[in-house]
Formats: sequence, C-alpha cells, structure tokens
Amino acid sequence: MKRFNMLFTAWCIIVVMIMAGLIVLGFAFKKNLKEYKLYEKRIVSATEEYIKDNDISVKKNEELKISINKLKKNKYLSKKDIIKSCSGGAIVKKTGVIPNIKCKYYKSIK
Repeated sequence: MKRFNMLFTAWCIIVVMIMAGLIVLGFAFKKNLKEYKLYEKRIVSATEEYIKDNDISVKKNEELKISINKLKKNKYLSKKDIIKSCSGGAIVKKTGVIPNIKCKYYKSIK
C-alpha cells in the first residue's frame, strides 16, 4: 500500500506540472496573439490614412495591395510600430481594408 501511495503522489505531481506548463504556454500564446492583432489594427489605420491622403479609390471588383514597406517609406508607420518578423501589408477593397500579414508564428485570416 505504501508503494501505491508513493506512485499515486508522483503521478499527481507530474499531472499538476504538465497542467501548469500548458497554462503558462496558453498565456504566452494569448499575449503574442494580442500583439499581432494590435499590429494588424495599426497597419489598417495607417493604410486608411495613406488612401485618404493620396485620394486613392478602388473599383468594385478591384483590390490594391499596400505593403508595410510602402507605409514605412511614406512615414505612415514608424520603425517602432513594425514587428521585424512580419511581412505583408494590407489589401484594399471596395468594402474596406483587410490586414494581410505573415509572421513567424502568425498569419492574418482573409
């Protein structure tokens, strides 16, 4: 019976450690996901400003791709706004601006 109690205690400790590890990974992933969502919002707002300032219009079935580099070059995004591991930009359609970024661990949903 003593051996059973020791094994049960060891398994309980292992299960608790695994659960704690998964919880920590979940919070880390959620934090990164939030950072990418904020980045998408910055790109969309910068693209909207770019379109407004340059008086760009898009026809019904047309789409225009605006890259992060173009927004940075025209000073709509600063270096501190950019996540280095991400590329892409935004797609402008008649219905609105859609973020289109691809990062190491994240990709925008179209």
